[in-house]
Amino acid sequence: MIEPSSHIENVSARFQSLNIIALLVLLLAAAAFAVWYYRSTVPPVSGIIRRLLIILRASALVLLVAGLSEPVVRVARTLTRESGCAVLLDTSSSMNQPGDPARKRDALDAINAIRSRFDEHCIYRTFDSGVRNLDETVEFNGSATDISGAIKTIRDRERVSSIVLITDGRWNLGLDPAGADVPSDMPVSCVAVGSGAGLRDVVLKRVSAASIGYDGMSIPVEIFVSSTNPLSGQVAVEIREGEKNLASGTVSFDTGTLAKTDIELPLKTPGVHTFTAVIKPDYEEPPENNSRSFTVQVVKSAFRVLVISDAPSPDLAFLRRVIEADKSFSGVFVVGHGMKEPLSAPFPADISDFDAFVILDGGGEVLTPERAAAIAGLAGKGAGLWILGSTPLSNGAEALERIFPVRFAKDKNILPHEFYIDLTEQGRTHFVTAGVLSGDRENEWSNLPPLRAILPIDQITKSSRILVNAVAVQGKVTLPALVAGKSGEGKTMIMPVSGIWRWHLMMEGAGKSGGFYDGFVRGMLRWLTSSTDASPLTVTTDSHTYLSGQEIVFEGRLFDNVYSPVPGAEISIEIDGDPSAKVILDERTPAVYTGTLRGSAPGAHVFEATAFIGGERFAEARGGFTVQSFSLEMLDPNPDHGLLGSLARRTGGLSVTPSGIDSVIAGIKPAAFTERREQDHYLALNPLMPLLAVLFLVVEWGIRKYRGMI
Repeated sequence: MIEPSSHIENVSARFQSLNIIALLVLLLAAAAFAVWYYRSTVPPVSGIIRRLLIILRASALVLLVAGLSEPVVRVARTLTRESGCAVLLDTSSSMNQPGDPARKRDALDAINAIRSRFDEHCIYRTFDSGVRNLDETVEFNGSATDISGAIKTIRDRERVSSIVLITDGRWNLGLDPAGADVPSDMPVSCVAVGSGAGLRDVVLKRVSAASIGYDGMSIPVEIFVSSTNPLSGQVAVEIREGEKNLASGTVSFDTGTLAKTDIELPLKTPGVHTFTAVIKPDYEEPPENNSRSFTVQVVKSAFRVLVISDAPSPDLAFLRRVIEADKSFSGVFVVGHGMKEPLSAPFPADISDFDAFVILDGGGEVLTPERAAAIAGLAGKGAGLWILGSTPLSNGAEALERIFPVRFAKDKNILPHEFYIDLTEQGRTHFVTAGVLSGDRENEWSNLPPLRAILPIDQITKSSRILVNAVAVQGKVTLPALVAGKSGEGKTMIMPVSGIWRWHLMMEGAGKSGGFYDGFVRGMLRWLTSSTDASPLTVTTDSHTYLSGQEIVFEGRLFDNVYSPVPGAEISIEIDGDPSAKVILDERTPAVYTGTLRGSAPGAHVFEATAFIGGERFAEARGGFTVQSFSLEMLDPNPDHGLLGSLARRTGGLSVTPSGIDSVIAGIKPAAFTERREQDHYLALNPLMPLLAVLFLVVEWGIRKYRGMI
C-alpha cells in the first residue's frame, strides 16, 4: 500500500487556564519586571550585558507565565490515501480437495495475477474462521469458513474501495454471505474456484441420538449420509464402541444426494459412553468424513425405593399410586399393621440396594433401632431419605434423628391448626419445589389446599434450607414445612406435615388438575435418588465430541451443600493446563453460567473449572471433550458457484471463474480517500518549556556570578 500524504490546513491556539487579556497583562508585567530589576546594577555593567540579563530574566518569566496558562496548539491535517481493493483468499480445508486439485492451484494463480499488477494498491489477506495477513507460505487447512465475517472485518477496519474474494463458496460459520447484511457501498467481486466435476465423496453428515439412555434398553440413532453426486444403491453403516461393533445397518440412496437410516443401539452398563458411527462405501474415496462420534450417558433404568409406614393412610395410598405409575421406580411398601401381603411386604433382610427411603408417619413399630441405624448409615453413603408426616419417629430411632437437618420441639405435640403453604425465596430456585413444575410456580403453591396437622420444628442446622413454610391463619404461626439437608453423601428432606394427599384429590375436586401432586412426588424421588457429585460445581459441554472448528459451549451450575443454586459467582475454565487457553463463564440466568470456545486442536482435551465467590475459591470441577480431525469444512466439499454469483450481483461486483480473472483485474481502480485529523499539542506538558526557562536562569546566574553581582 502507498503511504498516505499529509498537509497542514491550519494551526490554532488556546489557553485553558487564562483568557488572552489576562495572559497579555501577565506577560507585559513579566517583561516590565525584568527591565525594572536591571535598571541599575551593582557593580555597573556595560549596556550590552545589562540588556542580555534583561532578556534572559524576561524570557524565563514569560515561559513560566505561558506554562501556567496551559497553552494548547491544535494542528489540523488532511491525509490523502490511495487504495485499490482488499484481496481475500480462502484458506479453509475445503479448498484442498484431493479429487479436485485444480481448486487450490487456480486460487493461487488468481491471487498471483492480481499481485503482479497491483502489489502496492491492494491489501492481501487470507481467511477461514478468521482473517489474517497473507504469508509467503499458504496452508489450506482452516477448520471452518466465515465469508460474511471476513467481508465485515475488511469493511470495518480497512480503507478500501472494493473486495476481491477468491473462494469455493463453501461456508459454515457466520451469516449468509449473500444475505441481507452484504455491503451495499462496496463491490465484492468473486473468483469462484473449483468445479466439483468428478469429485466423488460420501459424507456422514450428521448423527442424531439422545444424550441420555437407560441401561438394558436401546435408543434409536438417526444417521444422515450425503453424496457429492447423485447415487443409487446402499452404503453400509456401523456403530462401534472402541473396536467392538454394537449395531449395523445400511443407508439406501434412490438416485439422490441425501439419505437417512435409523439403527437401534443397545445400552448396557451405566456411565458415559462414546460411540462412533462409521459408513463404509464400496469404492475408494477420502475417508476423513466417513465417521462421527457421539456420546450417551447411560443411567440406571430403575431406582428402588423403600417406603415404611405405621398404618394405612390416604398419604400412603396416594404416594403408592405415584410410585407404581412411574416405571423408573420400583417400590417396596412395608406397613406395620392394618394391611396384609401383597399390599404390605415384609421388611427386606438386605436394604443396601435401595436408592431412597421414605418414612411415613413415624414408621411405627416397623422402624426398630437396628433398622433406623442401618438406614442412617446408607443415607450417609448416598441414599436419599424423606421423612413425611406429623407423627414423631418411633422410640429408638435416635440414629436417624441425629442426621436430620432439623431439631423437633421437645414436647413433639402436633399443632392441629389449619395451615396454608408459603414458598420461600430458597424454595423458588430449588429443584424439588421449582424445577419440576411449569407455568406460574408461585401461584401453584399458594393455591394448594390447607394442611391440618404439623409437627413443630425448634431449629434447623446451618447447612439446611427451608423451602416451604406453613402459615397458620389463626395465631399467625409460621413453621417450616419442607426442609432440605444433607447427610454425608446423601440427601435428606424433612416434611413434618400430614394430609398432602389433599393436593391431589381436593385440587381435582375444585376442577383443577391433580398433576401438581404427582409432579411434586416424582420430583422429590428423582432428587433423592439422583447421584451426587463431590463438588458443588458442575461444568458440562453441550456435546462430548466436536468437529474441528465447531463451537464448544460450556454450561456451569453452582450449588451449595444442600443443592440450592448459588448466583453471583465467577467461574473460569482452563483448557489442558494452559493459562493462556481460558474461558470465562458469564451468568446468563441466575446460577447458570455459560461460555464458548472455538479453535481447539483435534484430539482429547481436559479442562479444569474454578468458581470464586467474593474473590475466594469456592469449588472446582473437571471434565473433558474430544475434537475430531474431521472438519466442519468437509461436511460438503462441493463449490457453491450460485452463492458467489448472488453475492456479486447484490454488491455490484463481478462473479467469474479463474479464466475470467482479467475482468476482475480491469475493474480494480485505485481510489483516493481523504481524512481530516485534528491533534492537540499541550505545550505545558512538553519538557522543552521548563528546560528552556531553567537554561535562561542558569545563564543569567552565570553572568551575574562572573561579573560579581552576587
